[in-house]
Amino acid sequence: MNPMEGTADDTRRIYYLWACAAGLLTTAALTLQAATSRDPERLYFLITQPLIALFCAWSLLAVLRNAGHVIRLERLALLVVTFATTSRLPFDLILLGQPAPGAEAQMIIGLLMSAVLGFLTLGLRSATTFVAVLYALHATLILQHELRSGGPWLSALGTQLALGTLLTLLAALFHFRLGYMQASQDRDALHTLAVTDPLTGLLNRRGGERALNALTAEQRPYLLAVADVDDFKRLNDGHGHAAGDQVLRLLAGGLQRADTAVRWGGEEFLIITEQTGPPRPNCAT
Repeated sequence: MNPMEGTADDTRRIYYLWACAAGLLTTAALTLQAATSRDPERLYFLITQPLIALFCAWSLLAVLRNAGHVIRLERLALLVVTFATTSRLPFDLILLGQPAPGAEAQMIIGLLMSAVLGFLTLGLRSATTFVAVLYALHATLILQHELRSGGPWLSALGTQLALGTLLTLLAALFHFRLGYMQASQDRDALHTLAVTDPLTGLLNRRGGERALNALTAEQRPYLLAVADVDDFKRLNDGHGHAAGDQVLRLLAGGLQRADTAVRWGGEEFLIITEQTGPPRPNCAT
């Protein structure tokens, strides 16, 4: 695993620990409140909150034991959050005949949470489809209820259009942001390939020239050393190119401890060591 990827994964694990602990406390409180309540909508909380608590407990154990990759937990979280947020409206319509007071605002917030989590865990195309389907189902249920009950469907339509606009802006933001990040990563990868020797992992000649030019431009003193492999042609001819490549990789592994090591060409390597302290009068640069 790339060290930077490992650091990001560790950071996500820490956030997951706090989020799961907070989720357990919150769901326990809501479940207890629903169990002691006589409100008709308590059934929704008695089903969804224990489900969320179960996910939080399982995720907490998985994170503590380092079992599985965090991305898998994030995708499972997407399913749990989506179910919890999208099931509120059907529950209310079936049990109450209409959304409970404050439920519509809760559903809109939940829809936005699912959209954000979808863009963070899924690919751009999959996330866009996922959000569009969620929005279509939500808007259809709301408008059908208003039309059947003779409610202010024009007001509901305006709310849903505003929500659709917000989700569109959110999708555009994530498309731009993730597209920019991908382009930046591709550019960095191409730059690395341009200056890196694929066999040894050291800088290639182009990368070495850039390093030398940078040191010269900044007037930073340095020392140069050249290393090569004696009788390298005889080694290749006698034992094959695979053996020669292995020797070059072993040599490169030792040279990686230098400030800058370059595969200058073939079996020739250049070692650049920056000087510390004041430059010496007779130092060659």
